Amino acid sequence: MSTALIFALTLAGLSILMLTERMGMPASLAVTGSYALMGLAAVALALLNMTSRLGRFVIGHERGAPLTATCLAATLLLTGFSLFRRSPEPATLLLLVLLGWVGGLLLAGTRPWRNFRQPPEDPADRDPLAGGSGARKIAGLALLVLVLAGALLIWERSRLLWSPILIGSDPSRMTSLALVTGALLVLGGMAGLGRLALVAVALAFFTGLLPAAAEMLRLVPHLPASGLILEGAKGWLAPIPALLEGLAVPSWPRAQAALTGLVFGAASGQALALLPGRRDRVASAAMAILLAGVLFGVMLLADWQIRTGIVEALSATAPGQWPGFVFDPGLKGWLTACGSQPDDALAVALACGTGTPRTLLPVDALRFDDSLALPALAVSLGWPVLIGHVWAVLPAWLSLIGFLVLVQVVATGISERILFRLLRPRALRSARLAYGRLAVVGLAIGMALFGWQIGALPADFLLWLQLGAALLLALATLVRMVEAVVRRPARPVGQESAPVPLEAS
Repeated sequence: MSTALIFALTLAGLSILMLTERMGMPASLAVTGSYALMGLAAVALALLNMTSRLGRFVIGHERGAPLTATCLAATLLLTGFSLFRRSPEPATLLLLVLLGWVGGLLLAGTRPWRNFRQPPEDPADRDPLAGGSGARKIAGLALLVLVLAGALLIWERSRLLWSPILIGSDPSRMTSLALVTGALLVLGGMAGLGRLALVAVALAFFTGLLPAAAEMLRLVPHLPASGLILEGAKGWLAPIPALLEGLAVPSWPRAQAALTGLVFGAASGQALALLPGRRDRVASAAMAILLAGVLFGVMLLADWQIRTGIVEALSATAPGQWPGFVFDPGLKGWLTACGSQPDDALAVALACGTGTPRTLLPVDALRFDDSLALPALAVSLGWPVLIGHVWAVLPAWLSLIGFLVLVQVVATGISERILFRLLRPRALRSARLAYGRLAVVGLAIGMALFGWQIGALPADFLLWLQLGAALLLALATLVRMVEAVVRRPARPVGQESAPVPLEAS
């Protein structure tokens, strides 16, 4: 109930800000208010989801588990898609991310949650590494290293993306990121992250998906005949065979995409672990794929509209024929013509020396600020400029949640697999919860103190770290498969044996 109330208040506050912007409030003030409103929503969710239960800290809250688990898994998959969104071969890499994500789910993640499911699969509240072979422990360690490498990859690629939503953040330091990480994870752990992901996905649905659907419905009367639509569909489906054949061609970017998907799949396994039955987890994973695909499709549609409907159209049109939204005061700085920020079409002609706004501009005369691309798209569609800034913030918010989930998986893996075993192997759950929070604080302090000193990590380092952990995981999995075959008990004649489940840890 509290999560629904926070979402309703946030959506109502954004609506009021949009209304006041239309009534004359400066766009910059409305944008600042929207950032503050979403920040307050995140703080409120963190405070309301404080927990003293180890199970909720590790895998989440039991109430509304299917919905929050689906949103967390969709957020992780969407974060993986976003990392390769602007790559030279996006279709192939996105498919590899999806395949790796499914593989990570099948490997069951790092498994520090075996004692916390409701109802518990293992009634004995004991060491997560107790029993099993050495290969099982090595597989869990390899997956933990993979998740850590994935968190470092997001750290490197998303610093600039997070800067607008973290007050006082510096991409070279990210001290505010460490504070946000500590505040959100120490209080509620996975329970708080699940509610935060739920609110973020709901906001993306109401502020992004519904407007996109409304615009598409408005274009229905202008669609071409059905025959042309079928021809266009065939053109879209034609590259699929070549895409499938290209998956077998090895390359470093493709390997990194598959390994990144494996990382997010392993983390999604911990997010889905709260669901009691295997059928429930499969259904939630399928819904997460559908939800992430729809949201990412809207993001790609917005990119296409910005590129073809705005940027290319303005470059091929004389300034005198530009639409009026180009010179909107709320978009000041988005368009630069010949080094100046014009206020009207005549100013564009004077800056570029064409003499008249009816003359086409020289090639490469226009420059566009990508950070204001979505606000420009919103204004071009007749929406308030504020909603464009919300569109720009939501992908950063979702990727930040994905990063925090990876940090939570690493922290719980360290606390359950290392601190719990080394400090007090028979500690009560309260002490284990303290170990988990201690691990989060340690990771946050590491980000605050040493993140700016490390600088940009070499891409080869992250790739080799992922490859090494993946090879170790593959070797340990192969050993476990051999062990499962060798230790299979002899079955009586005519009796079927139950399949042996394979888990990564």
